[in-house]
Amino acid sequence: MQSCARCGFVVYPAEKINCIDQNWHKACFHCDVCKMVLTANNFVSHKKRPYCSVTRDGSYGSNMSEMYFGAKP
Repeated sequence: MQSCARCGFVVYPAEKINCIDQNWHKACFHCDVCKMVLTANNFVSHKKRPYCSVTRDGSYGSNMSEMYFGAKP
């Protein structure tokens, strides 16, 4: 059986999402910063971790965005 990249428990087909070359429970696939639940269509990845576009774009504040993704050019 395959395990969830976040919680480590078994992921059954009915609750599985496969993103960033890993398996996740649908409820475990959320932004690492704001915890918004994500789908295969609305996430961005950085260092094999899922984030929402709001966090990625710095909408929570440039300091948070820079902390996770580095300073914008």
